[in-house]
Formats: sequence, structure tokens, C-alpha cells
Amino acid sequence: MKTPEIILGKTPYRSRRTLGKHHGVIIHDHGKPLISFSHNDYLGLAHHPKVIAAAQQALQDYGSSTNASPLVAGHTELHQALEEQLAKHLSQPKALLFSSGTLANYALIRRLGQNKQPFFVDKTCHASIMDGLAQQTNKVKRFPHNDTHFLERWLHKHGESPHENPPVVVAEGVYSMEGDLNLDKMAALKQYIPFELAIDDSHGIGVLGKNGRGTAEHLGVQVNIITGSLGKALASHGGFIAGSGSLIESLIQSARPLIYSTAIPPASASAALTALQIMANEPHHQQALHDNIAYFQRQAEALKLNCIPSKTAIQGIIIPNTDKLKTVHQALVKQGLLMGMIRPPSVPKNGSRLRICLSAAHSKEQIDRLLQSLKIALKLDHGV
Repeated sequence: MKTPEIILGKTPYRSRRTLGKHHGVIIHDHGKPLISFSHNDYLGLAHHPKVIAAAQQALQDYGSSTNASPLVAGHTELHQALEEQLAKHLSQPKALLFSSGTLANYALIRRLGQNKQPFFVDKTCHASIMDGLAQQTNKVKRFPHNDTHFLERWLHKHGESPHENPPVVVAEGVYSMEGDLNLDKMAALKQYIPFELAIDDSHGIGVLGKNGRGTAEHLGVQVNIITGSLGKALASHGGFIAGSGSLIESLIQSARPLIYSTAIPPASASAALTALQIMANEPHHQQALHDNIAYFQRQAEALKLNCIPSKTAIQGIIIPNTDKLKTVHQALVKQGLLMGMIRPPSVPKNGSRLRICLSAAHSKEQIDRLLQSLKIALKLDHGV
């Protein structure tokens, strides 16, 4: 077994910040209030009165836990209703809940691997996808981020072997570290090359598309499979897979992360179900988010911040030197601002960054405070 010293020598030291009460975008760190730009509550629904009331009612009606696997006694009417509404929201035939988005991705890759289909995957896909692929004996090829020309060449070459099964192309709707999207160009290849397209749209649902229906709807394309997290715009906890009826049934019969896990709490199912209803009926939350995104981008451009191009809630500021990154991050925390400090291996070498997550719940004044503090913090280090 590797010693902790060896492990710490290869990757940056990670630690957890123990936080207190959380009110909207304000969190408390040992009594000190911080404006959070680190949470993925894109529509600000985690503290919406209807979402909280729905979760509280579910606690009264069902208790705090299902205390059972979905296949034993953990699948309630709330879980069933959420699966049906997720499928409808995403224009997919069926949906299936999992205990987390990570487990959903892992289960999907494991199931598709049983079909002996090769995988072509964007190199920047989420770690849960890569972990699932690491267990595969099928052919797995990772193409450079958003490089559809590279992907097209592979697909054509694969098509020259008529006895091989159609490949599965795996991508994200909105990439979790870059905030960018390229799904339309990938989907266009399906017009003349046969393959299945599976996307993790955890950061697209709620943010993009009419009523937050996600990246595929936003771009007007069709995909075969959508996975996602309930812990972002859906203001809850858990994950899901949405796809064909045959895929969902096969997962119910064989997916170990489903069969051997306790179902998500009824309160979580009820919160996510209510968040979906709010997305459909209260579009001003999504509009407020996009107003904040546009405002941040205009001001960041004026300040000449080194931002990654993104039209979504995820905004990254590249600071390649990790020591400089830590200095800037610490200065921002002292100014009452909290955001992600992302370093390799979570991002490529020289890709260290501040990861800013914008929300509909942020005020313009809070965004101004972030931008001015960034300006000051970056000036503290003249090498940035």
C-alpha cells in the first residue's frame, strides 16, 4: 500500500472546508459570511420556498430515508413521478434514478460495455465517466477536447470494419471545468455515420434550453442517452439516466450501483420534482441567470481577466502557476468570497484556474464585489 507521503507527493493536497449555515448564496465559515461562487445552484432553487416546503412535506409523509434499495422497497410514488417528469423534460422515453450522478455514469458505461461497443470519449469528460471506462475491456479512445475532426476520422475508420458494433460517443453537454459546449457539431456527424451519442448534461439542465430542458434542446439536436445530477440546477441530491425503454429496463435488471444502493431520500425526490415544475412555470429564474452571465462577461472583459470562453454559468479564470492561484484564492476568501480553486489532475497541466459558478440568486452588487476583488487580488501578484 502506498504511504500518504507518496500519494501527496503526486497530487495537490486537498482539504475540506467545514461550513456553517447556508442562506441563499451566503454561507458561513466559522461565523464569517462568504458570498459563494462555488456552489452549482444555478437557478437559486435550493432555497426556493416551494422546494423547501415539498421536501418538508415528504419528510412528514415518508420519513428521512427510504431504508431500502429501489428494487426492494425504496421506490416510492415520488421517485416514480420524478423519473416520469425527468423523461418528459428531456424528451426521452424513460428515466431511472441513482444515488448520485457519479454512480449513474458508472452504471451506464458498465452496461454499454456489455454490448461490446467501442467508446470514443472527449478527454475532458467527468472523472466518473473515465472511471467507468477504465474497467472496460472494449476499445476505448479519448479524443482531444471538442475536436470533432479527430472524432470524425476515428468514426470513419471504425465504419470500415462492418462486423464491429456501432461505437458510443461520450461527451458532456456543458463541460464542468470549461463551461463550453460542442454538442451540435458532434450530433451533426450522426447524419452520415452510425453511432450512439451519450451525454452528461449535469451543467446544462436548468441552464440551457427552453424551460431549462438542457443542451440538446438548446442546440436543436437529438441524443440517445442523457445522464445528469440532481444536485445542481435541480436543487436536490442524486443522479439519473434517461434513454430508451430497453436501456432503462436493462439497467433495472443489471446495474449494480442501482441494485445495491439505498434509494435517494423521498425528500430529495420531492425537491427535484418541485424544481422541475418551477423550471417549467417560472422561467424568470433562468432569465436571471443569463442576465448575470452576460453582466459578468461584460465586466470581466473590461477588466481584461483571463477568462475561458463560456456562455454558461461556469466561468473559469486561468492562473497557470498553482502557487499564484493559491495566493489569489486566499486573498478572495479574506474579502468574503468563495469559489473553486481547481488544479491538476482535475484540469490539464498549466490549466489551473479559479472556477466561478454563477447563479440566478446572485445580485449585481455581489458580482461587482467579486469583479473588483478579483481585480485587486490579481494585481497583488504581478505575474498573473
